[in-house]
Amino acid sequence: ETGYLPDALTWPLALIGLLAAWTGTGPDRMDAVIGGVLGGGSFFLLARGYRLLRGQEGLGGGDVKLMAAAGIWCGPWALPFLVLMASLSGLLFAGAMFLTGRAEASLQHNIRFGPFLAAAAATTYLAPLPFASI
Repeated sequence: ETGYLPDALTWPLALIGLLAAWTGTGPDRMDAVIGGVLGGGSFFLLARGYRLLRGQEGLGGGDVKLMAAAGIWCGPWALPFLVLMASLSGLLFAGAMFLTGRAEASLQHNIRFGPFLAAAAATTYLAPLPFASI
């Protein structure tokens, strides 16, 4: 409803992922740490760069934290696929809005990236990539 990803959801998701990695019930420890740093760090830099270039927010802080959590759970090797899947699904959604006659709605309103990122992360975690453990 608000378009915000609350810290009450993103931080526990990341912390539970780290806890699972440290207890041996989740991702590999090193993959979890590297994935979290690369996922969150790359989205942080992307958000800052966009703000500097355009003078407005293009990617929120919740997306940065959600991407860090996704990196913790899925590992660094899955991040490019995860971002590609989230981006393509978001583009398909925007295209569907355009084709169904809601072009003005899709052009005048921000399309939230969080739901697409969450769906891609869940899919990637539940159906691991064959190269994810390289």
